[in-house]
Amino acid sequence: MKNSRTDEWNLRVGSAAVASLRKANRFLGGLTAALALVALGILASKPLGPPGLILLWICVFLGFTYMIFGYPIGYIYYSLRGGREAALYIGLSHYSKRTRVPVAALKSPRAFDNFMVEEGIPPGPSYTPDPDPLAHALAEKMRQKRERALQKRQAR
Repeated sequence: MKNSRTDEWNLRVGSAAVASLRKANRFLGGLTAALALVALGILASKPLGPPGLILLWICVFLGFTYMIFGYPIGYIYYSLRGGREAALYIGLSHYSKRTRVPVAALKSPRAFDNFMVEEGIPPGPSYTPDPDPLAHALAEKMRQKRERALQKRQAR
């Protein structure tokens, strides 16, 4: 959801998905704060000497705990939730067996429009899609590949 206007995303994926994607991006900001906490602990404990070791260990523990557990769990949870909410908004289940929009398709409006073309979903009436020119060719190749796989399964 980088470098895009909120109203543009609201028209494409819905306001609930936009809110979830914003929450996911907040966890990315927390990652920067955790790195700063670790650096602060290292820099502040050096002039304090041995009594500063407890400060160092607290800062390193809190920073690494967030980096290892907090950030990945929160970011992945809200990213996947945003994908499910976007799928509900566009009615993805009517066109595909998918239950959520992939996270990669939620990175930019063009990536989302490419996903819509590949899945064969018509755009909403309130916005003008801007897919990559090669998206239609890729969608046709994917459709042919699915048909061949279906024919092989039926032949068995």
